Amino acid sequence: MSLRIGLLGASGQLGCALQTVVPADWQLLRPNRAELELTGPISQLTHWLDAHRPEVLINAAADNAVEQAETEPDRAHQLNTAIPLQLAAWATQRGAYLIHFSSDYVFAGNQSEPIEPDDPTEPRNAYGRSKAAGEKPFQAKNPPGVLIRTSAVFGQRNPTQRDFNFIEKILNRAERGQPFSVRNDLTFNPTWANDLARFTVRCIQHRPSGVLHCTSAGATTWFDWAQEILRQSGHDPALAIPTQGD
Repeated sequence: MSLRIGLLGASGQLGCALQTVVPADWQLLRPNRAELELTGPISQLTHWLDAHRPEVLINAAADNAVEQAETEPDRAHQLNTAIPLQLAAWATQRGAYLIHFSSDYVFAGNQSEPIEPDDPTEPRNAYGRSKAAGEKPFQAKNPPGVLIRTSAVFGQRNPTQRDFNFIEKILNRAERGQPFSVRNDLTFNPTWANDLARFTVRCIQHRPSGVLHCTSAGATTWFDWAQEILRQSGHDPALAIPTQGD
Protein backbone atom coordinates (compact mmCIF):
# COMPACT_ATOMS: atom_id res chain seq x y z
CA MET A 1 0.00 0.00 0.00
CA SER A 2 1.76 3.10 -1.24
CA LEU A 3 0.76 6.29 0.55
CA ARG A 4 1.77 9.94 0.44
CA ILE A 5 1.98 11.12 4.04
CA GLY A 6 2.50 14.64 5.30
CA LEU A 7 4.41 14.61 8.60
CA LEU A 8 4.47 17.86 10.58
CA GLY A 9 6.99 17.90 13.41
CA ALA A 10 9.40 15.48 11.75
CA SER A 11 12.35 16.65 13.87
CA GLY A 12 10.60 16.04 17.20
CA GLN A 13 10.72 12.91 19.29
CA LEU A 14 7.62 11.31 17.75
CA GLY A 15 8.52 12.53 14.27
CA CYS A 16 11.95 10.93 14.49
CA ALA A 17 10.45 7.68 15.76
CA LEU A 18 7.89 7.60 12.96
CA GLN A 19 10.60 7.86 10.34
CA THR A 20 12.12 4.62 11.65
CA VAL A 21 8.92 2.52 11.66
CA VAL A 22 6.83 3.52 8.62
CA PRO A 23 6.75 0.97 5.78
CA ALA A 24 9.36 1.49 3.10
CA ASP A 25 6.80 2.05 0.34
CA TRP A 26 5.15 5.00 2.11
CA GLN A 27 6.23 8.39 0.81
CA LEU A 28 6.94 10.60 3.81
CA LEU A 29 6.75 14.35 3.17
CA ARG A 30 8.74 16.11 5.91
CA PRO A 31 8.73 19.89 5.45
CA ASN A 32 11.57 21.71 7.17
CA ARG A 33 11.38 25.31 8.38
CA ALA A 34 12.59 26.63 5.04
CA GLU A 35 9.62 24.95 3.35
CA LEU A 36 7.02 25.53 6.05
CA GLU A 37 7.32 27.73 9.15
CA LEU A 38 4.47 26.67 11.42
CA THR A 39 4.78 29.76 13.60
CA GLY A 40 4.27 31.95 10.52
CA PRO A 41 1.03 32.95 8.78
CA ILE A 42 -1.47 30.10 8.58
CA SER A 43 -1.67 30.67 4.81
CA GLN A 44 1.79 29.07 4.50
CA LEU A 45 0.37 25.80 5.81
CA THR A 46 -2.57 25.93 3.41
CA HIS A 47 -0.22 26.61 0.49
CA TRP A 48 1.98 23.64 1.41
CA LEU A 49 -1.00 21.32 1.79
CA ASP A 50 -2.48 22.37 -1.55
CA ALA A 51 0.88 21.98 -3.27
CA HIS A 52 1.59 18.46 -1.96
CA ARG A 53 -1.92 17.06 -1.32
CA PRO A 54 -0.97 14.32 1.17
CA GLU A 55 -3.41 11.41 1.50
CA VAL A 56 -2.59 11.13 5.20
CA LEU A 57 -1.69 13.95 7.59
CA ILE A 58 0.20 13.32 10.83
CA ASN A 59 0.35 16.31 13.13
CA ALA A 60 3.24 15.58 15.48
CA ALA A 61 4.08 19.29 15.75
CA ALA A 62 3.28 21.08 19.02
CA ASP A 63 4.51 23.58 21.54
CA ASN A 64 5.25 21.28 24.49
CA ALA A 65 6.94 23.87 26.71
CA VAL A 66 4.43 23.68 29.55
CA GLU A 67 5.89 26.42 31.74
CA GLN A 68 6.78 28.67 28.79
CA ALA A 69 3.16 28.57 27.61
CA GLU A 70 2.20 30.64 30.65
CA THR A 71 4.34 33.55 29.46
CA GLU A 72 4.10 32.96 25.68
CA PRO A 73 0.46 31.95 25.15
CA ASP A 74 0.41 33.18 21.53
CA ARG A 75 2.99 30.61 20.45
CA ALA A 76 1.13 27.82 22.26
CA HIS A 77 -2.13 28.93 20.62
CA GLN A 78 -0.58 28.97 17.14
CA LEU A 79 0.94 25.49 17.33
CA ASN A 80 -1.57 23.73 19.59
CA THR A 81 -4.83 25.33 18.47
CA ALA A 82 -4.64 27.25 15.17
CA ILE A 83 -2.63 24.60 13.29
CA PRO A 84 -5.00 21.73 14.25
CA LEU A 85 -7.96 23.88 13.19
CA GLN A 86 -6.51 24.41 9.74
CA LEU A 87 -5.48 20.77 9.35
CA ALA A 88 -8.96 19.58 10.31
CA ALA A 89 -10.57 21.97 7.83
CA TRP A 90 -8.24 20.95 4.98
CA ALA A 91 -8.57 17.22 5.72
CA THR A 92 -12.36 17.49 5.76
CA GLN A 93 -12.38 19.31 2.43
CA ARG A 94 -9.86 17.03 0.71
CA GLY A 95 -10.79 13.69 2.32
CA ALA A 96 -7.34 13.15 3.80
CA TYR A 97 -6.94 10.93 6.86
CA LEU A 98 -5.79 13.08 9.78
CA ILE A 99 -3.95 11.94 12.92
CA HIS A 100 -3.67 14.68 15.52
CA PHE A 101 -1.93 14.23 18.88
CA SER A 102 -3.08 15.76 22.13
CA SER A 103 -2.10 15.41 25.77
CA ASP A 104 -3.27 14.23 29.18
CA TYR A 105 -2.82 17.87 30.24
CA VAL A 106 -6.33 18.50 28.91
CA PHE A 107 -7.54 16.79 32.10
CA ALA A 108 -7.46 18.12 35.65
CA GLY A 109 -4.71 15.71 36.71
CA ASN A 110 -6.37 14.64 39.95
CA GLN A 111 -8.02 11.46 38.72
CA SER A 112 -7.46 8.31 40.78
CA GLU A 113 -8.59 5.94 38.01
CA PRO A 114 -7.44 5.49 34.40
CA ILE A 115 -8.83 8.25 32.18
CA GLU A 116 -11.27 7.27 29.42
CA PRO A 117 -11.45 9.06 26.04
CA ASP A 118 -14.95 10.40 26.75
CA ASP A 119 -14.10 11.76 30.21
CA PRO A 120 -14.69 15.53 30.49
CA THR A 121 -11.65 17.75 29.97
CA GLU A 122 -10.62 20.28 32.60
CA PRO A 123 -7.21 21.79 31.80
CA ARG A 124 -5.46 23.60 34.66
CA ASN A 125 -2.74 25.57 32.84
CA ALA A 126 -2.14 27.51 29.62
CA TYR A 127 -0.56 24.54 27.85
CA GLY A 128 -3.48 22.27 28.70
CA ARG A 129 -5.98 24.89 27.59
CA SER A 130 -4.21 25.33 24.25
CA LYS A 131 -4.24 21.56 23.67
CA ALA A 132 -7.90 21.26 24.68
CA ALA A 133 -8.80 24.09 22.30
CA GLY A 134 -6.89 22.25 19.57
CA GLU A 135 -9.14 19.22 20.09
CA LYS A 136 -12.41 21.11 19.64
CA PRO A 137 -12.02 22.11 15.98
CA PHE A 138 -10.87 18.58 15.13
CA GLN A 139 -13.98 17.12 16.71
CA ALA A 140 -16.34 19.83 15.47
CA LYS A 141 -15.24 19.52 11.84
CA ASN A 142 -15.20 15.72 12.17
CA PRO A 143 -12.50 15.06 9.57
CA PRO A 144 -11.73 11.49 8.55
CA GLY A 145 -9.14 10.60 11.17
CA VAL A 146 -8.35 10.14 14.80
CA LEU A 147 -7.40 12.28 17.79
CA ILE A 148 -4.79 10.51 19.95
CA ARG A 149 -4.12 11.65 23.51
CA THR A 150 -0.87 10.51 25.07
CA SER A 151 1.32 11.20 28.10
CA ALA A 152 4.95 12.17 28.85
CA VAL A 153 6.50 11.14 25.54
CA PHE A 154 10.22 10.40 25.61
CA GLY A 155 12.57 9.47 22.80
CA GLN A 156 15.40 10.79 20.67
CA ARG A 157 15.52 14.17 19.00
CA ASN A 158 18.05 16.67 17.69
CA PRO A 159 21.06 16.12 19.99
CA THR A 160 21.87 19.84 20.01
CA GLN A 161 18.65 20.57 21.89
CA ARG A 162 18.74 20.12 25.67
CA ASP A 163 15.92 19.51 28.12
CA PHE A 164 13.54 18.34 25.41
CA ASN A 165 12.05 15.62 27.62
CA PHE A 166 11.89 14.66 31.29
CA ILE A 167 14.78 12.20 31.09
CA GLU A 168 17.11 14.81 29.63
CA LYS A 169 16.04 17.36 32.23
CA ILE A 170 16.81 14.96 35.08
CA LEU A 171 20.19 13.97 33.64
CA ASN A 172 21.17 17.59 33.09
CA ARG A 173 20.26 18.45 36.69
CA ALA A 174 22.12 15.41 37.99
CA GLU A 175 25.28 16.51 36.18
CA ARG A 176 25.26 19.66 38.29
CA GLY A 177 25.21 17.52 41.43
CA GLN A 178 22.67 19.69 43.22
CA PRO A 179 19.42 18.34 44.76
CA PHE A 180 16.21 19.27 42.95
CA SER A 181 12.49 18.93 43.64
CA VAL A 182 10.22 16.55 41.72
CA ARG A 183 6.49 16.10 42.21
CA ASN A 184 5.35 12.84 43.76
CA ASP A 185 1.59 13.50 43.74
CA LEU A 186 0.85 12.88 40.04
CA THR A 187 0.53 9.40 38.53
CA PHE A 188 0.83 8.92 34.76
CA ASN A 189 2.14 6.60 32.03
CA PRO A 190 5.46 7.60 30.44
CA THR A 191 5.25 6.85 26.72
CA TRP A 192 8.15 5.73 24.55
CA ALA A 193 7.99 7.53 21.21
CA ASN A 194 8.55 4.27 19.31
CA ASP A 195 5.46 2.71 20.94
CA LEU A 196 3.39 5.71 19.90
CA ALA A 197 4.87 5.64 16.40
CA ARG A 198 3.97 1.99 15.88
CA PHE A 199 0.45 2.66 17.11
CA THR A 200 0.23 5.52 14.61
CA VAL A 201 1.19 3.21 11.76
CA ARG A 202 -1.56 0.78 12.79
CA CYS A 203 -4.05 3.66 12.79
CA ILE A 204 -3.07 4.55 9.24
CA GLN A 205 -3.46 0.93 8.19
CA HIS A 206 -6.83 0.33 9.88
CA ARG A 207 -8.34 3.89 9.85
CA PRO A 208 -10.14 4.19 13.20
CA SER A 209 -11.97 7.43 13.96
CA GLY A 210 -12.83 9.43 17.06
CA VAL A 211 -10.73 9.89 20.20
CA LEU A 212 -8.20 7.31 21.41
CA HIS A 213 -5.74 7.18 24.29
CA CYS A 214 -2.32 5.63 23.73
CA THR A 215 0.51 5.30 26.26
CA SER A 216 3.17 2.76 27.08
CA ALA A 217 2.30 0.27 29.84
CA GLY A 218 3.15 1.02 33.44
CA ALA A 219 2.18 3.88 35.75
CA THR A 220 4.51 5.94 37.93
CA THR A 221 4.96 9.37 39.50
CA TRP A 222 7.40 12.04 38.34
CA PHE A 223 9.43 11.48 41.52
CA ASP A 224 9.63 7.69 41.15
CA TRP A 225 10.53 8.05 37.50
CA ALA A 226 13.25 10.58 38.34
CA GLN A 227 14.74 8.23 40.92
CA GLU A 228 14.79 5.37 38.43
CA ILE A 229 16.48 7.58 35.83
CA LEU A 230 19.13 8.55 38.38
CA ARG A 231 19.72 4.93 39.42
CA GLN A 232 20.07 3.63 35.87
CA SER A 233 22.41 6.46 34.90
CA GLY A 234 24.68 5.91 37.91
CA HIS A 235 23.66 9.05 39.81
CA ASP A 236 22.54 9.31 43.43
CA PRO A 237 18.73 8.88 43.61
CA ALA A 238 18.75 11.10 46.71
CA LEU A 239 19.33 14.09 44.42
CA ALA A 240 15.57 13.98 43.71
CA ILE A 241 13.53 15.56 46.52
CA PRO A 242 9.81 14.68 46.61
CA THR A 243 7.39 17.58 46.59
CA GLN A 244 3.71 18.22 45.95
CA GLY A 245 1.95 20.75 43.80
CA ASP A 246 -0.36 23.50 44.94
